[in-house]
Amino acid sequence: MSVDILRDSASTRSQRRRNLKGEGYTHNFVKKLTKAGMPEAQAEILASEQANLIENRLATKQDIALLEKNMEIKIESVKSDLVKWVAGLLIAQAALVAALLKLFTGV
Repeated sequence: MSVDILRDSASTRSQRRRNLKGEGYTHNFVKKLTKAGMPEAQAEILASEQANLIENRLATKQDIALLEKNMEIKIESVKSDLVKWVAGLLIAQAALVAALLKLFTGV
């Protein structure tokens, strides 16, 4: 299940990257910077670097939601394993107490 979720997330993330690198995002940012007085070449470099930082370094809400979902799955798995171990140890402890009682009291 989690493999499918990760595969879907990777596909969605690559689509968002294409949109971020698209002409619309960087072009509008460059226009705003040049309108504010920045030279166009500098504005283009800044827009390109900012787009790279955003796509490679920032987690989106979808990324965080996916991480939460994966963590919930892992936590449930650990809880299940822990319950199995505790139940097994309780049974082993009861058997040990019964054996010791039989050994020392002759019951």
